[in-house]
Amino acid sequence: MQFNKKILLIGAGFSANFGGLLARDMWVKIFNNPLLDGAGDVKLELKKQFNFENAYSNFYTQKEAKKEQFEVLEKVIQEAYQNMNDKLLSQNWSTVDVNPSSLTEFINLFVNDGSGGFGACFSLNQDLFFEKHSNRQPLVPKSMEYAGTPGNINANDFKTEKILPNAAELEEYKTQFEKEKFGFIKLHGSLNWKTQDGSNAKVIGINKPEIIQTIPLLNWYRELFASAVAQENIKLVVYGYSFRDDYINKIIYEALHGTSERKGSNMKIYIISTENPENFYERLIKDYPLEGQEIWQAVDGYFPYPMKVILPGNAVPTPEYEEIVKKIS
Repeated sequence: MQFNKKILLIGAGFSANFGGLLARDMWVKIFNNPLLDGAGDVKLELKKQFNFENAYSNFYTQKEAKKEQFEVLEKVIQEAYQNMNDKLLSQNWSTVDVNPSSLTEFINLFVNDGSGGFGACFSLNQDLFFEKHSNRQPLVPKSMEYAGTPGNINANDFKTEKILPNAAELEEYKTQFEKEKFGFIKLHGSLNWKTQDGSNAKVIGINKPEIIQTIPLLNWYRELFASAVAQENIKLVVYGYSFRDDYINKIIYEALHGTSERKGSNMKIYIISTENPENFYERLIKDYPLEGQEIWQAVDGYFPYPMKVILPGNAVPTPEYEEIVKKIS
């Protein structure tokens, strides 16, 4: 399968422009939830782990021995995600000073870049902001799509549960999905997605690869991402991802460095993040000495601008936006 030459990867920093929560903000919402006051040593663990996903993983590995505590933590995390999602879906654009048509124009850079491949936006977020405000279905079988016509999704359907396909259903879908020409691909699942056994298909924690392997749709998404970034002449635009996911970094590293089966790619990476680039580099190298060096060498553009500067409410193309477009064109 051939992908477009420009691929978009978005993380929490993308939706944070509209009221989404970064990891540190999510920790606060979880820690302050009164349900945890009677949940044994959950709060104690959160005091040790300011990355709530690490704390979640520790309880996940002990979920049989600490069943009640794990269930409370799961409920609190789900509540935090749901509250954040409700805020995102009710967003008043005037309060964020970002122009929605300009945001759509930005997304369209990746829908069809003229290279004749499959357009892709990979997302690490589980909220439904993209579905509502960009009016696009995620890349899923028909049975999982939200009600409504293309470009006019029925937002009332966002609260219904969507059951993921089993392996056989997924294989059937994979034979014909490319005709859609563009895919919004939610690597870590989504709110209200359920597996065949009724479990939440929302992947969090440090053991994401192990969980993803048990969910056919998400495992296929991981394969698509690995395939996309391994292709030649790919420009990966990263908006709001902090490079703190081990397995995502490893996929990017292996694409650049190569494996025993194939040589490394010449992918270029463009980062849109308000983090100071020097701080970003030092953190990346400190946390991922091997992968970090390879990733940093592939960075061809760094844009430390908030979205309200890139896509302001007055819809006038800004120098910052034109700088990004020119660099990735």
